[in-house]
Amino acid sequence: MLLLAMLFMLIAVIAMFVELNRWGPDYYKTNTARPTVMLTTNSPLIG
Repeated sequence: MLLLAMLFMLIAVIAMFVELNRWGPDYYKTNTARPTVMLTTNSPLIG
Protein backbone atom coordinates (compact mmCIF):
# COMPACT_ATOMS: atom_id res chain seq x y z
CA MET A 1 0.00 0.00 0.00
CA LEU A 2 2.88 2.38 0.74
CA LEU A 3 4.45 1.46 -2.58
CA LEU A 4 1.22 2.32 -4.36
CA ALA A 5 1.06 5.67 -2.58
CA MET A 6 4.66 6.41 -3.56
CA LEU A 7 3.84 5.54 -7.16
CA PHE A 8 0.89 7.94 -7.27
CA MET A 9 2.96 10.66 -5.58
CA LEU A 10 5.68 10.23 -8.21
CA ILE A 11 3.09 10.52 -10.99
CA ALA A 12 1.70 13.68 -9.38
CA VAL A 13 5.14 15.27 -9.08
CA ILE A 14 5.94 14.49 -12.72
CA ALA A 15 2.61 15.95 -13.82
CA MET A 16 3.26 19.05 -11.69
CA PHE A 17 6.61 19.67 -13.37
CA VAL A 18 5.07 19.14 -16.80
CA GLU A 19 2.38 21.73 -16.07
CA LEU A 20 4.96 24.08 -14.54
CA ASN A 21 7.04 23.97 -17.70
CA ARG A 22 3.92 24.53 -19.78
CA TRP A 23 2.45 27.46 -17.83
CA GLY A 24 5.65 28.83 -16.25
CA PRO A 25 6.58 31.50 -18.84
CA ASP A 26 3.02 32.85 -18.98
CA TYR A 27 2.95 33.20 -15.20
CA TYR A 28 6.26 35.00 -15.02
CA LYS A 29 5.28 37.24 -17.92
CA THR A 30 2.05 38.39 -16.25
CA ASN A 31 3.55 38.54 -12.75
CA THR A 32 5.57 41.67 -13.54
CA ALA A 33 2.40 43.76 -13.84
CA ARG A 34 0.98 42.66 -10.51
CA PRO A 35 2.82 44.95 -8.00
CA THR A 36 1.65 48.11 -9.78
CA VAL A 37 -1.95 46.95 -9.37
CA MET A 38 -1.38 46.41 -5.67
CA LEU A 39 0.16 49.87 -5.21
CA THR A 40 -2.68 51.74 -6.93
CA THR A 41 -5.36 50.59 -4.50
CA ASN A 42 -6.89 53.43 -2.50
CA SER A 43 -6.00 52.01 0.88
CA PRO A 44 -5.92 54.39 3.87
CA LEU A 45 -2.56 52.97 4.92
CA ILE A 46 -0.81 53.94 1.69
CA GLY A 47 -2.20 57.37 0.93
